[in-house]
Amino acid sequence: MATKSGKIRKEPVSQVERREEATQAIIAAALDVLGEGGYDKLTFSSVSKVAGYSRSVVQYYFSSKVALIVAVIDRVTEETLSLFKTSIEEKGLSPFGVLFGKLIDADKEAPSRSRARAVLFTDGSIAAVPEFNSRLRTYNRRAQTALRGVIEKHDPSCSDPEGLAAVMFGSIRGILQIAASDPDYDMVLALHALRRLIEAADGKSH
Repeated sequence: MATKSGKIRKEPVSQVERREEATQAIIAAALDVLGEGGYDKLTFSSVSKVAGYSRSVVQYYFSSKVALIVAVIDRVTEETLSLFKTSIEEKGLSPFGVLFGKLIDADKEAPSRSRARAVLFTDGSIAAVPEFNSRLRTYNRRAQTALRGVIEKHDPSCSDPEGLAAVMFGSIRGILQIAASDPDYDMVLALHALRRLIEAADGKSH
């Protein structure tokens, strides 16, 4: 079965699988809408069109816009932590290379998702909602802690892994923020440059 965005969905075989498939498709659609139109364009109608479900189905799984955005933030959090975990575990490669490579690949594959992440962290309408704000603060703490883990694994001699993690995290967020507001901004080029700067600094520290 194809969604209205042209993606093929495999037919789930059980009620649990149907629920999970629908939930994940709706969250993914919400990310696409956020990336393309921002928070104001995120409605049950716009999400249902992208997800390939009726508006009533979307509202069945997510009773409010707040509930949907909370689920989106949770998805972004888990994807980010998974990315950092993979960067640590891949053998024989610089975790920085793995990390930035995955960020670049993700942007090439679905640039609207990168813009959606930037919208989540820069839109004042989202930050003003207490439920969102607490989730975003949790994301910041968990992502920065995971990034510090990448640094400590790669360079145990680093004198200030927490400080470097804060700089890297802020730099990546800044790049995403600019990319969200300027369609002509070359995010891939910026990520490549940031990676080279970090690896060059890391090399000089030894």
